[in-house]
Order: sequence, then C-alpha cells, then structure tokens
Amino acid sequence: MKTSFVLLREPGLPLWGAPLETPVAGALEGNGSGSLFHVHPFNGLGTVYALGHRYEGAEALTRARAAHRELPPLEGGTSHDESSYKFLVQRAVDACRDGALTKVVTSRRVVHTPESAYDSVDAFVALCERYPDAMVYLLYREGQTTWMGASPEWLLHRDGSHLRTMSLAGTRPAGALGHWGAKEKEEQDLVTQDIAYMLRALGATDLTVDGPQVRSAGPVEHLCTWIEGTLPPQASSWSLAQSLHPTPAVGGLPRARASAFLKAHEGYPRGLYAGYMGWSTGSTARFYVNLRCMEVGAQSVALYAGGGITAQSDPQREWEETEAKLQTLRSAIFAR
Repeated sequence: MKTSFVLLREPGLPLWGAPLETPVAGALEGNGSGSLFHVHPFNGLGTVYALGHRYEGAEALTRARAAHRELPPLEGGTSHDESSYKFLVQRAVDACRDGALTKVVTSRRVVHTPESAYDSVDAFVALCERYPDAMVYLLYREGQTTWMGASPEWLLHRDGSHLRTMSLAGTRPAGALGHWGAKEKEEQDLVTQDIAYMLRALGATDLTVDGPQVRSAGPVEHLCTWIEGTLPPQASSWSLAQSLHPTPAVGGLPRARASAFLKAHEGYPRGLYAGYMGWSTGSTARFYVNLRCMEVGAQSVALYAGGGITAQSDPQREWEETEAKLQTLRSAIFAR
C-alpha cells in the first residue's frame, strides 16, 4: 500500500465491495478520477485524493500498521482550561441574548502526552468496538500528523438522485431519564430548519423530515432528525457538501456571524476538527462531519470537542458536556 492511506469502518454499510461493517484501507494518491476520498478542514480549502489499492479486514489493519510511519510533532497545546472555556461560552451566551447570534458552536482542544507509546491502529480498533454506530477512521498522510475519530454525524449520503442527511444537535449524558430540555430542543430545531432550507436552495425536492429521535454516541446521546429528498441530475456531490458545510451543528447561526465570532474569540485553529471527509464514486457519495476526533503527533495527542451554545446555555453544563465527549477518545487511547 502507498504510504498515505485512510482506514475506514462505516456502520451498517458495505464499504467498497467489502462485507458489511468490515474495516477497509485505501491508498491515497494524487488527483485522479473514479473512486475519490475527500478531506475538508473546518476552514479553508479541501483536498481530493484518488483511492488506490484497497484492502479489507485483518489485512487492512496489518497494511495500515506497516504504512504508518514517523510523525511530526503537534503544533500548539491545550486551547482552554475550565475557567477560560466557561468564559468563552458565557461570551457566546451573551451574543445570543443580545440578538447578534441565534446559536454558535464553541470548542476546545486538549493535548495529552501518553506515558507510554501506543498503536494508532489499536486505537482505531478500540473506537470501532466502543462506537458501533459511528463512522470510524484513521487518516495518515506522509509528513503530516495523523487524524482519527468516531463520528456519529452524516453530512451527506447520496445514491443517484436520492440524498439523506441528518440534523444532529442537542446533547445529554447517555441514558438520561426524563424529557429533553428546552435548550436542546431549540438547538435541534434551529439546525433542522437551516439544513432543510439549504437543501431546497440547492435544488433538492420532495424533502421529508423524520424526527427528532435519540441517537447514541458513547457516553452521550443526541437529538437527531433525518432529512431525505431528491437531487437534480446535474448536482455535484462535492459541491453539495461544500455548500452544506459548516452546518449550524458545528458552526452556528446566522452562519457568517457565527463564523466571525469563532474567528475572533475561539482562539485556536480547528484544523480538520468539525470539517468533513468521505468518499465518492460517480453519483454515490458518503460524507461525514469530523467529530469525536483526535490529532496524533510524534509525542502527544490532541483531542477535540465542542457544543452548541444558545441564549439558554449554562457554561458549567457546557464544560461538562465537552468532558463527556472527550471521554470517547480518552477511552481509546488510555484503555489499552
């Protein structure tokens, strides 16, 4: 296998001809046609790779481990401690209460230096085991840091003219009893309405909206609404994904104002966190939002998490929500 590669496990789906839910490794090569893999950061331009030779199952894990070479060090450290993150959240709450924003998604980065070396492919396997309903990936590009994660969120699935996506917003601890709070319901409704509006603007017809339902994601659960429709024949999968990103589930509303708020106040570059990635072949495409992810460098690992802020948000609860989300990744790194 070429040195640069992606290792993927999609939930409940046969991937590139492999059996259902089997991990598949694909070599990443220069621009080409046919089967493509797309990587897009939260901000900036994306990259499209041709998918070369592919391996599945145990051979995919073995090939990925052999191709995973020396990594550069991470740039930057932990973005926020508890006090500074709660201050950021309060700023966001104030902006929402003042009417400048309806919602904004704040995030933070935590850098760990493991006491002993660990294997990224083993961490990938651990994520597959712990999060059966997530898209799990390991992305290695020669000369760059490795990214890995377990994302519960679809950006866009397309099969011919049929599209399916989700509005994933509103979070609480997994298995919590009682009704969802007003803040979580409002957050979910805002995201759903915006995605449906954007899809109609892009020419989608016959839209159906189903939800919200509860979607499990390890130590937390989310409100999820499924949105389906029909695409015009000329629609480009890559262009559709670029137009939908960033959804209010990872950016905010109004989109431009939320982006400006994050640029001014969040205080660190997100990189691939809350961007998206996925593959396309002809008129078939699957793109996922890059959540519950980590960036692996030579001696350390950066973990990323965030949460949606509205006028009803509480900074302490938002801090605790990010802690719960980060546990998804800590368990993969430190449990073995």
